[in-house]
Formats: sequence, structure tokens, C-alpha cells
Amino acid sequence: MTMPIEMQEHVFGEVKHLRNGTIKTTEEYAVSNQVKIRNITNIQYNNVFQAKVEIYDPVTNQYILKSNNNGLSTFFPVYWTRERILIEAESAFGNRVSHSNPNMLNKGFYEGKTKSGVKVDIGRKTLYPQERQ
Repeated sequence: MTMPIEMQEHVFGEVKHLRNGTIKTTEEYAVSNQVKIRNITNIQYNNVFQAKVEIYDPVTNQYILKSNNNGLSTFFPVYWTRERILIEAESAFGNRVSHSNPNMLNKGFYEGKTKSGVKVDIGRKTLYPQERQ
């Protein structure tokens, strides 16, 4: 099964300026001059890691910490290319199962594993590495 195009776009990152003035970013792998990765932590054996994400706010001309999850995001290994991420994500999407965490399941999430063994959370329009591998 092929993952939806909306999910593919989300996985590679986007910056949205919401009507209420909030700036939201998705899966920050495709870092641009609008997104900065700070304070890399929790590097796993398979090189999945967590980091704080800051997003450029053109109104204040400053970078602000992303608003959800205390500013933290999980990332695929930095040496994975866009093509590799797409192949790995596609394999995880294809073998997804109901999430084992009841809270995530209640939010409509599945989980899967990439062909390289990276555990991922899969939402309606998102797919990202799990915090604990």
C-alpha cells in the first residue's frame, strides 16, 4: 500500500503560518533557513535522535521554540537522504499495525517499522521515528 501524498509532504517538513498568528512546523527533516535544530539529545543506537526545533517568526524577526511537545521532535538519521526516508517510510506504512500505546491508539495512530528497523509512529498525515527505539 502506498502512503498518501499528504503524508509524504508532511514527512519532509513544512512551515505553516496559522490564522491565529501561530507558526507551526512539521517533521523538520527538510530544514531550511526558517527552521533551526538545537540541543540534539537522546541519540539512539540506530542514529535516530531528538532535538529542540526553533521556527523563524517574520513578525518578530526571531526564532521561536516550536509550540508542541516542549519544542522536541524526533528525527531520522542525518545521513539518510530524502529518497532513503521515502523508501523507509513506505515500508513502515505498508506494515503498520494498531498502536500498542493506548493513548496513541486513541489519537488514531498506528506504528510500524522501516525496512532498516526504525520504529515509527504513523498518524493520519504524519510518520516519524519513535522516541525510544
